[in-house]
Amino acid sequence: MKKKSQTKKKDLQKGSAASGRKRGLNDKQRLFALEYLRDLNATQAAIRAGYSKKTAGVQGEALLKKPEIAALVAKGKAERAERTKITADRVLQELARVAFSNIKDFVTFDSDGIVRIKNSEDLTPEQAACIAEVTQVYTEKSSSFKFKLHDKLRALELVGKHVDVQAFKEKLEIAGDQDLIERLLRGRKRANGST
Repeated sequence: MKKKSQTKKKDLQKGSAASGRKRGLNDKQRLFALEYLRDLNATQAAIRAGYSKKTAGVQGEALLKKPEIAALVAKGKAERAERTKITADRVLQELARVAFSNIKDFVTFDSDGIVRIKNSEDLTPEQAACIAEVTQVYTEKSSSFKFKLHDKLRALELVGKHVDVQAFKEKLEIAGDQDLIERLLRGRKRANGST
């Protein structure tokens, strides 16, 4: 525990881009920003930075709205993205692999209803990344095999929202006769006793 505290203090004292030094923040606020970057949970970051557990949710939300903290968090995220080489394009490509995966890339079905799993050596890294689970269970009387791909529908939804294909638009538009709408509103007013 002492080691973590020393590391945080070193980060705060270094004046690194993620430290917030020269941004008008106090040590507790800078520590909050560093803690927030750990798991992107404002409440837990506030607690770890030393704010009261009772008010951590409100404090965390308020701290994230401070321009200096928001800038510090954005800079920390950008530095992490640079270090890890994780970009929006890379995430979208991984989602697209799952979204457009095809079960026929992994198994074959013959006319007798027998399913055969393809050899893992024959799978590309992209295909292997689509597999969520492979389980084989043997008992004295039988054996079973479970093969599961990652959730295609969820991946398609995320890809659709990211590239704005309008396929998952959550908007309901109602068009109707204006006269009918006005009569319904007048009827509602009468039913509620107002004129």
